[in-house]
Amino acid sequence: QLNHESEIEYAIQIILTLLLSICQQISPTGREHRQCNIPDSMLKTELVINCIKKSPNPQTHHHALLLLSHLALMTPDQVLHDIIPIFTFVGNALVRHDDSYSYQIIEKVIENIIPKLIRHENELKAVIPVLKIFSSIVLDVPEHRRLALYTKLLQTLGPDKFLWPFIAVLLEHQIMIKKKQQKQTQEDLPPRLFFALLLAKEFDLKTTIETTNSLLLYLKSLPMIITEQGGSSTSETIFCVKTHTNFQLRGFKYTTAVFLKYLLESKEVLRKAQALKDTDEVDFQSLISNSLLLIPIVTKHHEANNQGEMCVNAPKLSDD
Repeated sequence: QLNHESEIEYAIQIILTLLLSICQQISPTGREHRQCNIPDSMLKTELVINCIKKSPNPQTHHHALLLLSHLALMTPDQVLHDIIPIFTFVGNALVRHDDSYSYQIIEKVIENIIPKLIRHENELKAVIPVLKIFSSIVLDVPEHRRLALYTKLLQTLGPDKFLWPFIAVLLEHQIMIKKKQQKQTQEDLPPRLFFALLLAKEFDLKTTIETTNSLLLYLKSLPMIITEQGGSSTSETIFCVKTHTNFQLRGFKYTTAVFLKYLLESKEVLRKAQALKDTDEVDFQSLISNSLLLIPIVTKHHEANNQGEMCVNAPKLSDD
């Protein structure tokens, strides 16, 4: 039976390889196939995704993902329709394979599929579900590959627009974990928070300040108190107030403030600020203004804490 299954998998791999070769020949850049009167409807991406779902063989997965990454050039709408199953598989299985070839395939998938995603009419709403998948698996990615993979993801998305929502999604994931007492030193920060700092420092100072401003504005947009709870969770929202508690809301704001504190006082960011030239355009004025606007919000939370609601029992940052 094992031999029979191996023969089937090998046959599937050959077919997938041949299909990829045909697609690359008739449509190298993803546009030429239309000149050959080949409609997009003939390209059945769901069949390739079924190969991924039903096969236990990593080699079959590799071949199927390579084919999907090229189909994303040829028929992006079909691939985008199934983008969550694709990246869910990448997150659940492929990132755990600590080999160079698997990560080359992941990078290929990111390069070919992500650019189609950010052309969506509501690009942030379209990207957040993918960011949540990558956020949930961040600690499953081998540490020596983690920073390079997520830097690649953000560079492909555009860090000026999407670094801040990814950081916010990471921090939202963090506050859902309740275990050990909060650590106070930067070296002992929870792994997700520590990694968020490493990732943010990979980009230039302008991106750092824009990310900080966007996070401050997002905190300001959140309510002081959640008055209406209940309802279904949505993967298209960074912090869904209807599915979180007031405890978690304050925890999210607190964790974000801790992140911004450590980011802005880091040696890397200070060094970049010192190296600025007169011609460099960095919006420090908005940073100061947005920080000042946040002070009344922090003050109100502090007053609520002093009334005994959660003065001592603030949300704890765990080690996970």
